[in-house]
Amino acid sequence: MERNDSKMKNCLKRWKTVLLIALMVVPAVGCGKKVPKDSLTRPPEITLTAFVKEAGEITLQAGSYNWNYRISREEESGGVADAPSPLDETYPWEMMVLPASASGEEEYQFSFEWIVKELEDKTDEINWPDELMLISYDEADIGNMEAEEVETLTYTREDVEGENFMLPLHSGRVYDLVLTWSEEDYDKDGFYGTASYVFRTVTSEVEEE
Repeated sequence: MERNDSKMKNCLKRWKTVLLIALMVVPAVGCGKKVPKDSLTRPPEITLTAFVKEAGEITLQAGSYNWNYRISREEESGGVADAPSPLDETYPWEMMVLPASASGEEEYQFSFEWIVKELEDKTDEINWPDELMLISYDEADIGNMEAEEVETLTYTREDVEGENFMLPLHSGRVYDLVLTWSEEDYDKDGFYGTASYVFRTVTSEVEEE
């Protein structure tokens, strides 16, 4: 009888151990995907840097945007901002100054990067925009809301991620740079949306000797 009692006690101990392990595993499995430590609550700032130092660089903030971001595993938020038309005379354009020798026909190459101050400590890699659209207007059309664009260039994420990716800019134009992060990467990045960055390119004045 003592042997049987001993065997039963051992069996009960094993079952308790198995049950305890099972209870410990269930909550871990039930947690689901890890929520990103930080989520981008507004569109990032954009920096354009000229290939030639004479043209310098410019940092832009989004004007119009439609943005969505995760607050917690069960909750998300977002925001919508409207800005005037890029050709509206009241638009607060950022100015990109090009060399005095620049003309509307001359093309300047600019590198592109985006700044995310909120995510400096984030370890996960965040995707570049899934689409970048560069729309340009002639500055002579400022005030004409029905003017057609000079050209529209569209790039994919693969283009933007490329090591030698450059944006071609001309003097005397109004640019609308539209970036889109798709909802497909929402689980990973914790945000998605579209943002518009508007700026003008002007020619610097020639210094008198």
